[in-house]
Amino acid sequence: MVVTASLLAALLAAPPPVFSRPPEPRAPQEAQPRTVSIEIGASTASRGGLLETSLPVGLEDAEAAEEGLVSDLEKRPWLQIVREKGEVAVAITRGHRWQGSRTRSKDGKRVTITFRYQIRGEVGIVGDRETLEAEVTVSHSYAESSSRMEPSAREDRDAFERAGRELGPKVRAWILPRLAALRPDGPDAGFRHKKMMKWLIRGDGLEVTEVAAGGPAERAGLQAGDRIRKIDGEDGTSEMDERVWLWRLGRAGTRVVLEFERGGQRRTVDVELVAPQKPAKPGKRGPSWISESDRHPE
Repeated sequence: MVVTASLLAALLAAPPPVFSRPPEPRAPQEAQPRTVSIEIGASTASRGGLLETSLPVGLEDAEAAEEGLVSDLEKRPWLQIVREKGEVAVAITRGHRWQGSRTRSKDGKRVTITFRYQIRGEVGIVGDRETLEAEVTVSHSYAESSSRMEPSAREDRDAFERAGRELGPKVRAWILPRLAALRPDGPDAGFRHKKMMKWLIRGDGLEVTEVAAGGPAERAGLQAGDRIRKIDGEDGTSEMDERVWLWRLGRAGTRVVLEFERGGQRRTVDVELVAPQKPAKPGKRGPSWISESDRHPE
């Protein structure tokens, strides 16, 4: 092959060839945590689904309470609000307002009246249901000469909506220990626990009440009576309690770091969540379970 001067110049001026590179490997995407579907409203009862009950509550009161309930529950990513066929159903079955205390100002020109708003709701899953209540107190001030001393329709609606938001945490607290029934194949760490509270308001960790033989908690050295102080750095008692229950919605193989206290000494262990073992014989349980105390926690 004869390379002329003009051809050589063209080759030298041409840009270097571009070789395609293989695509960069992508990090595996985290699996989305499973959710629990929850259906809210009077329709859950009228269709004869999970909740079969009459609904004597006023329509507007129920709608307001349901709006408040939804606003609380939808903040939890593990709960999915659905219109029908929910795994959990909640219906507001009662709404009531009554007058409480009445006081007058020192000059006698104004009257302050306290009103109490109470709602009652039915919550249920297949094979289990319960009645929950929530209440809020609202005070309004009126001129002594006023001919009408009661809340407006808008004020009533706002109060019932607040009561619905107050019912939300109670509904969540009812669902959490029942996740083992809703997700029997979900992983856990193989121990039971209870929240420990000081003076009913200040958290004091989670007490391990029972450890499953051969489970991940036992293999990590956890014993009944240990006090869990941190889970993956979280030290809030209520937050840790919810996190333990929510392991059921996660993936087997997930590892969690527990810091627990025993005899005044603290220790940190790494625990792998595992799926429940299938019982070898009827009536026997593996490292995961749900008992009546779990279904109806104190």
